[in-house]
Amino acid sequence: MSKGVMIILTTGKEDRGAKATLSFSFAIVAMSMGIDIKIFLTMDGTIWAYKDACKGVRFPMYEDLEKYVNLFYEMGGRVMVSTPCSEYFCGVLDNVELSENAELTEFSEIIKLSDNYNLISM
Repeated sequence: MSKGVMIILTTGKEDRGAKATLSFSFAIVAMSMGIDIKIFLTMDGTIWAYKDACKGVRFPMYEDLEKYVNLFYEMGGRVMVSTPCSEYFCGVLDNVELSENAELTEFSEIIKLSDNYNLISM
């Protein structure tokens, strides 16, 4: 049984979306190759699970981050968001709404999945 890939994204807007752009573009390529892939957002990376967080974010030589995120979701991608990190890191934001394609996930679920996925940390 081949393993899938889980990208653990811990970086938010502090790098101007560089790691998020690479994570979602990598995920799209992997999915197009038939590889099962999931993205787990934790720490500052939880910001990318919120509606409109990607608007206006563009890393040089790439398309807008929003385009990659939308394509990932259209292809059936799953984004898991650390429940405690989301509450802590995004608790300071007013009027934010979690994307309908993202789901809050406890660490225990990530640990269960880690047996079947190769992990990449960004």
